Amino acid sequence: MRDKVEKGLLLLRMVRSRELTLREAREILEGVSRVPKIIREILEEGEKRGFLRRDGSRVYLEGPMEPDFKPGIKKYGCQSRCIRCGRRITSCFYLVLDDDEFGPYGCECIRKLRLI
Repeated sequence: MRDKVEKGLLLLRMVRSRELTLREAREILEGVSRVPKIIREILEEGEKRGFLRRDGSRVYLEGPMEPDFKPGIKKYGCQSRCIRCGRRITSCFYLVLDDDEFGPYGCECIRKLRLI
């Protein structure tokens, strides 16, 4: 579970927007885990580290704008469903963090999540 917390924090560091709704932050973190307890733990750990601040239903990302490494996004032709919205997709986008790939996302959802 600790590994998922670290990956969730990395994922939040990749978000281009500095202000999100709590719902948007949860949607982004669902790329790492759909377990509410783990998502809460990621947000709490981010607060402890001074990386993010929660104010009601808003989340403010206060760390560096970009991670120390360049994240990757891979695109594959596929017949799948977007993990965010569930729509059928033929172009799958995967977010690459270290050796892990998170996805598949459709092109609309990867843009809505502010990851590209």
